[in-house]
Amino acid sequence: MGCTAHKQAEELDDFKEHQLRLALGDHETFLLWLEQEWKACAADLIQLGVRPRYDPLRGDLRFIAIVRDLGLPNGYDPVTKTVNWP
Repeated sequence: MGCTAHKQAEELDDFKEHQLRLALGDHETFLLWLEQEWKACAADLIQLGVRPRYDPLRGDLRFIAIVRDLGLPNGYDPVTKTVNWP
């Protein structure tokens, strides 16, 4: 089983690997990668605005700077059904 899990982990692309790191609580590694992607103008960053998987980062000043620069919302309010702009 360990070999299969290891093989699957090796097959993850860079974006999915860092999504997994974030999900496992490795916020610092994810933010460092995110800053590199931001500087490289990566297309995947448009997802940052309202995806719940980014909720643990919403208060981080580095994350806020990136979403502001990209002109994206910084979350979604399910009560008012509107996006929260930084």
